[in-house]
Amino acid sequence: MQPNAKVHLCFVVYEYLPHFSSAEEMLDDLFTLTDTTEALQQLDFQVSVVMRFNENISLQRHGVHYHGICDRFGPRLKFWQMPRLVHDKVLALRPNIVHTHNMNKVLQHNHLANRLSGSIPLIVQNHAEWPAKRVRILLQRLVFRKVAAFLFCAKGQEEQWLSTNILRPFKVHFVMEGTTHFKPQDRRRSQQQTGLTGAPVFLWVGNLDHNKDPLSTLKAFDEILHDYPAARLYMVYRFAPLQAVVQEFIDASPRLRKSVSLLGPKPRAALEVIYNSAHYFVLGSHREGSGYSLMEAMACGCVPVVSSIPSFRMMTDDGQIGALFPVGDVEAIILALRKVLDEPWLEHSLAARQQFEQQLSQGAIANKLSAIYLALLANNRL
Repeated sequence: MQPNAKVHLCFVVYEYLPHFSSAEEMLDDLFTLTDTTEALQQLDFQVSVVMRFNENISLQRHGVHYHGICDRFGPRLKFWQMPRLVHDKVLALRPNIVHTHNMNKVLQHNHLANRLSGSIPLIVQNHAEWPAKRVRILLQRLVFRKVAAFLFCAKGQEEQWLSTNILRPFKVHFVMEGTTHFKPQDRRRSQQQTGLTGAPVFLWVGNLDHNKDPLSTLKAFDEILHDYPAARLYMVYRFAPLQAVVQEFIDASPRLRKSVSLLGPKPRAALEVIYNSAHYFVLGSHREGSGYSLMEAMACGCVPVVSSIPSFRMMTDDGQIGALFPVGDVEAIILALRKVLDEPWLEHSLAARQQFEQQLSQGAIANKLSAIYLALLANNRL
């Protein structure tokens, strides 16, 4: 690396969704990645992204260079499929650090690490993956010795990887996997724009599936409506395998029929004003890599009422912001909802926004990543 030269970061994306008609459309959907790469570019890193796609493309957006690589494989790589063309491009870019995602891509990471030959640090980001079983766990132990660092969103997510001796503690770091540029707006004006009204307004943004557990939240909200009949819950979701069950449950309760609205999928451009129409954000996830919708909600000043899983505990400062509840515990959800409703909303809203700025914003995440990158480079020179 030349003196005074910018540190060159290269992010690698192994999978894509087939329905995108253009690279720009794909990047719009990869906002968790692009918001972070653009923030790093503003810290004066040189940033490249090499991603598998259905055509070969090269474009620059907000100072970040994106390279789409078309190979003979489908959108999702099978365990044994090796994206050699992607790795060829990574090597051709001559980065100082390579940052990949998905700890289940063991053979792919092994091939890339061998190509980097230890001279370029390789970082792997966890996205709620769990350790393998049986023979594959031995493979993970061998391959991950070649990886310089592993990133988890929150303490607790790394425990199974450490207890199975796949990872070494000194290689584990904690940093959010993405960030957002959403900001708070005037709530009354936002509600006029979206038509979301209630006293207060609760918002759910998450799939209607077993992992998110919408039924436990609806059961608790049904009880809350006894004392807060003007409260309203709006549910935004992209995938809904439980939609019929959820709709049936709502229809069976006169209170819920009046007070819960299933909004379905919303374009990302509309989400910011929707968050800003709500007072509280509620979600009952059993498991998350991060929980991006919670971060977006806090960026807009929504007070969180969420399940006590590692990433949510981290984002809410262990429940100091809003309230936490044990996964699937309806009575605990009722207590958590009552807690936030009995306390001043504005105070908690400002605290949520402050927590976002200090720990979860583009600047905060970029600074944390920068410190990890620079420390790895310093160690690599020793």
